[in-house]
Amino acid sequence: MSLYSPDQLTAPECSGSMSPSARCVMTRRYAFILAVAILTTSHVSAQSDWEWLNPLPQGNDLLSVWFVNPSVGWTVGTGGMILKTTDGGATWSIQRSNTTSALRGVRFLNEQTGFACGMNATIVKTTDGGSTWLNVEHPFVNIGLVDICFVNDSVGWVGGGWYVLRTRDAGATWQLYTDSWPWHSITDLYFFSETSGLWASRVNKKTTDGGVTWNYAPSAGLPYAYRYTNYSFTDAQHGWTIGDNGAVGKTTDGGASWTATTTVPSGMRIAFTDTSNGWAVGFKGLYKTTDSGISWTEIISGDFADLFFTGSTGCIVGTTGKIYISGDGGATWTPAVTYPAQLTGTTQVRAYDRSYTLAGGDSGKIFRTMDGGSSWERCASPVFAKEISYVTIPTFDRAFALCDKYILRSLDTGKTWTVSFTNTFYHFNDIHFLDERTGWAVSSQSEFYTTTNGGDSWTKNPYYLSYATKLWMLDELTLVMMSFDGSVRRTTDGGHTWSAMTTPGSAYLYSMAFADQNRGWIAGNYERIWATTDGGMNWTVRQYLPSSQVDNQDICVLDSVNLVVVGSESGSMYTPVWIQVTNDGGTSWDSLGHPSGMPLVSVSFADRDHGFVAGEDGQLLRYRGWTGVPDPPTNPSAEPLTGSSLRVTWTDASSNETGFRVFRSDRVNGRFRSIGEFPAGTSTFDDEGLESMTRYWYRIAAVNASGRSPLTREVSAQTLLAPPAPPALVSPANELTFVYPDVLFQWCRARLADSYHFQASLDSIFSTMLFDSSGVIDSTFIGVQMPFDTTVYWRVRGVNAAGSGDWSQRWSFRTRYGLPSYVEVSDMIYPSAIYPCIRWSRGTYADTYELMVKTTFPSDSLIMHNSLITDTSYVVGPLEFDRAYAVTVRSIYRGEAGPWSYDWFQTISSLPLQVALQGPPHYANSVSDTLELRWHASSPYVTHYAVEVDSTSAFVTPFRDTLITELFYVLRNLVSGRQYWWRVQAYNVGGWGMFSEMRMFIVTPTSVQEQSVPQEFALLPNYPNPFNPSTTIRVSLPVGSHVRLQVFNILGQAVDDLAGGEFEAGYLVREWTPRGATGVYVCRLEAVPVNNPFMKIVRTRRIVFLR
Repeated sequence: MSLYSPDQLTAPECSGSMSPSARCVMTRRYAFILAVAILTTSHVSAQSDWEWLNPLPQGNDLLSVWFVNPSVGWTVGTGGMILKTTDGGATWSIQRSNTTSALRGVRFLNEQTGFACGMNATIVKTTDGGSTWLNVEHPFVNIGLVDICFVNDSVGWVGGGWYVLRTRDAGATWQLYTDSWPWHSITDLYFFSETSGLWASRVNKKTTDGGVTWNYAPSAGLPYAYRYTNYSFTDAQHGWTIGDNGAVGKTTDGGASWTATTTVPSGMRIAFTDTSNGWAVGFKGLYKTTDSGISWTEIISGDFADLFFTGSTGCIVGTTGKIYISGDGGATWTPAVTYPAQLTGTTQVRAYDRSYTLAGGDSGKIFRTMDGGSSWERCASPVFAKEISYVTIPTFDRAFALCDKYILRSLDTGKTWTVSFTNTFYHFNDIHFLDERTGWAVSSQSEFYTTTNGGDSWTKNPYYLSYATKLWMLDELTLVMMSFDGSVRRTTDGGHTWSAMTTPGSAYLYSMAFADQNRGWIAGNYERIWATTDGGMNWTVRQYLPSSQVDNQDICVLDSVNLVVVGSESGSMYTPVWIQVTNDGGTSWDSLGHPSGMPLVSVSFADRDHGFVAGEDGQLLRYRGWTGVPDPPTNPSAEPLTGSSLRVTWTDASSNETGFRVFRSDRVNGRFRSIGEFPAGTSTFDDEGLESMTRYWYRIAAVNASGRSPLTREVSAQTLLAPPAPPALVSPANELTFVYPDVLFQWCRARLADSYHFQASLDSIFSTMLFDSSGVIDSTFIGVQMPFDTTVYWRVRGVNAAGSGDWSQRWSFRTRYGLPSYVEVSDMIYPSAIYPCIRWSRGTYADTYELMVKTTFPSDSLIMHNSLITDTSYVVGPLEFDRAYAVTVRSIYRGEAGPWSYDWFQTISSLPLQVALQGPPHYANSVSDTLELRWHASSPYVTHYAVEVDSTSAFVTPFRDTLITELFYVLRNLVSGRQYWWRVQAYNVGGWGMFSEMRMFIVTPTSVQEQSVPQEFALLPNYPNPFNPSTTIRVSLPVGSHVRLQVFNILGQAVDDLAGGEFEAGYLVREWTPRGATGVYVCRLEAVPVNNPFMKIVRTRRIVFLR
């Protein structure tokens, strides 16, 4: 049921003279002022509008438990709570009990029929396993019922105070019986049969007539206790009882006599499963005995109220919804209660809107929901020993919390918290903000602190006001402060001076809130509500029940007429809890039904259908009324599908939606944008076209004609690794012309690409490849020596572990006409000749070549430059011997020059030296027609030799062989009787060196005579000639003769006598070494034959002596 009447379905508006932003802050964001739902007059909201959030399945105290078999059982507790399990206690479901009274006893006759009893003389019955419970009419007075007991399917009893009700028809009718001693209040009933039973109390009673009359039960040997708590019998003879002081008594004769055993902690109840094994539960925990109660061992600590065993299945229940289950006879125990997101100790709750709510807990814990309470997360906040005492949310991003001496602040929608300010000595009572930057805080010693920069810094106000507990800012200068003792003060000068306001007498004040600058309310004890219509100057009572013990703990204001308060009755063992609502400013009030049986200390509503209440023991409940707007989906999730898609799923939690809307953000706490709306029944959405390896955040809402539900909590997922997207090409630009053949290709880096695959082709379908390169690491590629005047197509794709991405766009360009290419100098010889022929490679697109030759060290000077060379070689020279030269050459095409090539060479140091002959000696005789000529190696850098042979020493028509690389040469087919002259010449890159000396040899006949006697008188040519330092002169004598051999200078003066006297026929040889100056000399021969003294032979020959 909605908290609103049908004519109140519009969003709340703030009124008054404040600015719109200030009014909005006043209405829903600050201390104890939260937008709440309004109860329709004369209607009470059903408990089904409320949902337990913490703990689960619920948080009321559980007081009694009963199982009909090891699987099926029930437990009951405060707030009319009834839970059922069908799986041995592993899971529990809440059953609607049709009462809010605390239920203290439960018994089932079978799986269908059962009873529960409790406070306010409540008895409820079910005949369908708890699906429906109905109130049972009976003649009982209004007193709390504590126990219920049946001995069969028809006969049973209910007891409380000093009254007992009996039924003999399975609860259809009841008879009332009472005891004459009213101070003997029942704490437990135990019946052996339809007639015999026990009554545990301050004084134990016994009946033998089915409860009609009661007498004192035997107490011999029973240990002393002020009040006995309960009985436990394993059969008709063996039983135990326990006192409120922990004293345990045992009987073996059906209660006729008792024996004291070992005590346990006070406040316990006992239950035995056989004569040896028993259990005790209470606020000190769970204890066990295996020796009939002689000794006890603590098993579990905690505050428990009841225990039940059936077979090996055991169950204990206790405060704040505690349930422990054992399936092994009590050897081990497992809790069956959960705390979502560790939502422990949540006593403060503040809702900003239908999605975003903060809750404060113990040890400084702060929790956040972004989906209206369906899921919670623990925020990152400092850990303290004390609990969070207050939470306020000035803006969506900015929130504050109080914890002992600390002011905590969050700047990211409550996700993370830091300390904004630390008070040296005192804890803080309250904090309130006018807007996101201006706020006040008050300590337990009434110290005031202010901030004007959103909590970046706080300044202590020098003005002190005693007993300040709550404050409210109406504007920057006007504040209202209240004290716990009932006083209210007001300032209009920013706290410099305070004036006492009119209040209706003393009272305890707990909470204060304003709807605007004029209308405000205070909640206090005795269910009192005070209201002001003049900004806090005067206050009047709007509700006052002086007989009530209910203290209004918190107040939530929607607007000037609609508000809600929560409270609980003080001084009661099982505290009634109140949620009161009004829609007329507090003139009349109605109770808002709810399932909580625990004291409530905080209330906060985001709008008319969505709110929260928190209990003093950490309970947290959510209210969702009904005005037509659908409930938000639950269980949102997101998971990756591919590198470009994610799947978002959710569970439909409403029955009136017409569709769902999905919102997406690309960053944490970012702005969510709607990306699609889907029809009812949809629970899955595949979000496609996303970036690979990117995280996205999603929230979902249900929609219908009335509006949109709150958004679910944020869920996120990251897309998988996908092949990279196509890179964007950069250069050379598409369809560019006149591109040089050596091209730097560039493209933009593709996200997630580890490398690139590059292709360049002569055709657009990439069948004639110029380049096809994979594994390119950088986003560049250098293409060299591509053809001139040609269209080139190119493209790139990224590659990573997921594979190759799509190709980029296909771009093209056209290379320019031929550019003169690089030419390389070749065939350079080291050392080179002084007339070297320089050669180079033929250049592509070259009309001519340009050649430069320069000297190098020690000076650099150009000795040759020619740019009109058409061939690929050129002879330069003469160059200097033993000199280094640099040569550069480049090609030229259509007036454009290519790059220079470079080389260098060294010329030889000189021409080859004169060859030194080795053999045969001069004037040698050879009797063979084959003769080997030998010589010594020459230098420098000799590559080969030339041999000349002639019949005269003039070498007019010599035989010449110039390709000799050895140091010998073989003459063949020599003519017998002929003389031969020979010489040798060496060659290097500089040219031919000097000839060696001339030598002569004679091929002689085979007979001795033919070999030794010449045929004529002759003065043979000297060798060498010219000569230096000596020469050989030979004379042939055919007959014995008188001989005179002399040398004359050019003046006719004899300078030397070489021979004189008579010589036999043959050859006369003389070696002459001049002693005079160089020049031309004449050698003269005179010969007179011995056999003819009258014959005189004269011969002369010119010889040249050179230095």
